[in-house]
Amino acid sequence: MDSIRIDPSAKMGRCFEFEGEVTIGKNALVGDGVKISGKISVGDNCKIGHHIEITGAGYIGESSEIRHDIHNPRIGKNCIVKGEVSGSVLGDGCEIGENAQVERCNLGTGVKMKHFSGARDADIGDFTNLSEGVTIANYDGVEKKRTKIGAYVMIGVQTRIMGGAEIGDECFVADGARVDGNLTPRMYFNSEKALKHPELGVYRDNCSWYLYGNFLVLKKAVGPKYRAEFVNALINKHYGNTDEIKKWLKTPTQAFGGKTPIQCVKEGGCDAMEELCPDAAEAAKEARKLAAILKLKNAVADLVEDPEYWMNTEIPTGPFFRQTPKEVVETQGEKIIPLMVNFAKTKKIR
Repeated sequence: MDSIRIDPSAKMGRCFEFEGEVTIGKNALVGDGVKISGKISVGDNCKIGHHIEITGAGYIGESSEIRHDIHNPRIGKNCIVKGEVSGSVLGDGCEIGENAQVERCNLGTGVKMKHFSGARDADIGDFTNLSEGVTIANYDGVEKKRTKIGAYVMIGVQTRIMGGAEIGDECFVADGARVDGNLTPRMYFNSEKALKHPELGVYRDNCSWYLYGNFLVLKKAVGPKYRAEFVNALINKHYGNTDEIKKWLKTPTQAFGGKTPIQCVKEGGCDAMEELCPDAAEAAKEARKLAAILKLKNAVADLVEDPEYWMNTEIPTGPFFRQTPKEVVETQGEKIIPLMVNFAKTKKIR
């Protein structure tokens, strides 16, 4: 038996057809010729376009807008759906472009899939952007597999992602790339067919960053610890006002040659960030110091019997007389590591 409940405040178009258990919320706008069949709940303030067909079982969150046929919808609040959605979960604030297809996918909050993009059997994290013509397959040539894409990821135009691939948080995949493996978090990936930024190479670790809504490609790597320190410095600088931070990041200043802080960060990495936020400079130096110490320790791991003991043993000769390798690296930085490794090879430190 049909159970149709339409709130009196909803505005209904002409010639609509409802079958099954259908609920239409407050102030909803339902266009002409709409057909809804199954067990469907349409939230308050939703907009359903003309001649749309909604089937199966599911819900449409409040203030969402549906402009294409959908099946088994599980759609969050404030979404805009212009493409085909079937058997998928959409978090709040998602946007599906025209002629896009989403099948058996889980989309986090704020995911944007632009027009002519398509995804099958994929899990996509919060605020990830899929540009025009991106395809996410569910087949790797041997078997069907589910694809995983992290949060805050930028996928460039006409990118192809094979079934089973995994892309970590904050990655940036250049236009036209083909992804058939795994990308670690914060990686910039520019395959041989993606020539937008050839000078940056195919793989660059810690060169992709989602900074207050901006998907950045960095010319110099910036590690996660210093990123966190920089963000904390921005929060302190602007008293936690997110809108002010976003505005500041895009405001050209004479102190930086008319460049915006965003441009400075992209080009100069840690050095630029220290100038932009002096409060973060000490944190950056400490982070670099620790990174250099760890790098040296790893470099001599196969050369000395006890790397930790060796790192804290004084150098008996040369320009670093009576200093330990650890102290040298702390003061000189990574550039001195090759010389310290040479000491380890020649056994000048015992």
